[in-house]
Amino acid sequence: MASPVGGATRDPMHSDIAAIEKALAAADPNVLRLAVYQATGDESLARMRVTSRRLGASPFLAKTLARGDRDLVVERAKRHLTGGAPPLRAGASIEIAELIALFEGETPSHNELLLAVDELGFDEFPRAANWTRKPPKDAVSRYRVAIIGAGVSGLAAAVQLARLGVPYDIFERQKDLGGVWETNRYPEARVDLCSHVYQFKFEKNYPWPEYFARQAVNKEYLRHIALKYGIVEKIKLGCEVIAAAWDDKAARWNVDVRSADGAVSRIAPHFVISASGLFSTPNIPDIPGLDSFQGRIFHTTAWPADLQTEGKRAALIGNGSTGVQLMNWLARATDKLFVFQRTPQWLIPARNYGAPIANEVQWLFDNVPYYWNWYCYAQYSFLQQYQSFEEHDPEWQENGGRISKANDDLREFLTNYIRENLAGRPDLISKSIPSYAPFARRMVVDNGWYEALMRENVELITDGIDRVTPTAIATRGGDRRDVDFIVLGAGFAVERYFSPVDYVGRDGAQLNDLWSKDGPRSYLGVAMPRFPNLFTLYGPNSQPRTGGFHAWAEMWAKYTAQLIIRTIEAGASSIECARDAYDSYNSRLDAQMRRLIWASEGAGGYHVRAFGRSVMHSPWLTQDYAAMLKEPDVNAFNLR
Repeated sequence: MASPVGGATRDPMHSDIAAIEKALAAADPNVLRLAVYQATGDESLARMRVTSRRLGASPFLAKTLARGDRDLVVERAKRHLTGGAPPLRAGASIEIAELIALFEGETPSHNELLLAVDELGFDEFPRAANWTRKPPKDAVSRYRVAIIGAGVSGLAAAVQLARLGVPYDIFERQKDLGGVWETNRYPEARVDLCSHVYQFKFEKNYPWPEYFARQAVNKEYLRHIALKYGIVEKIKLGCEVIAAAWDDKAARWNVDVRSADGAVSRIAPHFVISASGLFSTPNIPDIPGLDSFQGRIFHTTAWPADLQTEGKRAALIGNGSTGVQLMNWLARATDKLFVFQRTPQWLIPARNYGAPIANEVQWLFDNVPYYWNWYCYAQYSFLQQYQSFEEHDPEWQENGGRISKANDDLREFLTNYIRENLAGRPDLISKSIPSYAPFARRMVVDNGWYEALMRENVELITDGIDRVTPTAIATRGGDRRDVDFIVLGAGFAVERYFSPVDYVGRDGAQLNDLWSKDGPRSYLGVAMPRFPNLFTLYGPNSQPRTGGFHAWAEMWAKYTAQLIIRTIEAGASSIECARDAYDSYNSRLDAQMRRLIWASEGAGGYHVRAFGRSVMHSPWLTQDYAAMLKEPDVNAFNLR
């Protein structure tokens, strides 16, 4: 096990007993207990019983300790931090499985343990791909990899290849790195998962200023990664891949790249990793007359820096994650805001959303060994319970329930949340309660949506848009709203994988032919038959049911890197997903998908699109999907 995060004093308050007491008062008791136990081996801490308590009126559960035990943990930590006992440092040799069981209050399954160990981030580089028998440097240097996209996934792949010494280049069509965090610059753009989950595990204790980091901070984090790990000089900005075809004789991809000046050049890498992601193609709604509007109209990915909002009448089309993040700001910035809603969303309140990370909490990360690790793990562990809301419980339904006890309890909690926030406005309440179950669509974190709806200058419109005129939006009910500008918050065309690149595989294989039956599919979200040496990060059916995106990017990147080094170690020229493995995997995926509420609730959204099935989400429990990505199955791929 690597040295723990923290342990070296970074803050002068280390010697201030009152300040230490204040920091410990801000600690998560169960996190602090595990950190202190791991550093000291104090068995009295191991004997404490973990309980699960509901967070307020919600059905969400958090791990906690009895009051007396909480006080005892703080007292023990205080003694070690103030000199009353040996200082906290890397200490007792305790099995990680035992530690995780102590935190959870129950023994984890094998797959749960595998994922949990990586999420704790004790190793210097968790989820690292490693050579089995590394060839000489000149043999490795003959292979070259092209990574498409310099967002989270692209950087994750680059870090893996850099560690392995495999040559690579990154082609990024935007003017700067960052992926979605370069594209989405609209006001209030931020993560909707805690940043201590939404981060790489190989980068320890990054000083996030807020629990849910904003766009500029997320982009700066990715720039920090690119600089620290020597990736920046490998990124070719303003270079868009426009076509790619496999040359079977040469065992390379012919990739056409258009630079910012319009010139097209061809490269011939051995491997291509598509890290373009799901959120690279804006979804422009098909509304008659949209092109006739004479005011400003733009998608949230093209937010104009010179937009004047004061005294203006604005329209917001879309109420997904982007629309909900943006709406409160837009309501305060404009004279009148019309919000056009096609389908209501379930909005969920998030702890510490918009709150800064207190100095006391950062002090704990910096000065208490293992605290950062267990804090990050606690956030991951909390999210794992979200999966329980997505599955049908036939027995519960036979007794009169809708979905399951967990889901029905959540529906009641969120319905009450709507009623409380929109009290006195039955018209808004009736428009805001969805008919489908929570988690049948992507859950949206509330950023003051209901608060904004209650403003006098905001009107929620649900009767559908008929057309856009040069100066207004007309609805099917016959009403007309004059507006100065229109914001398209309609999200992304997530089913358009690889767009706009047309990949041509072995023997002229086309993705449209492979996917003609019922939309995009893949093997583990990474590979497809007849497309040798082509890997996709965040590919079809790879959106995990929960967890932090950076962690999954690490897993996909590791899996892909393992396939590449397996090819190099074998002295082979190509590696290709076997058709029988692809078909078998997708048959099992479909069977697993039927257990979930996404399609049966008819909710649509990202979960079910034009193909009548989810082409985006993975139905597997996160620990099981992670286990599948741990090591490539030799029988699922053909080497040539």
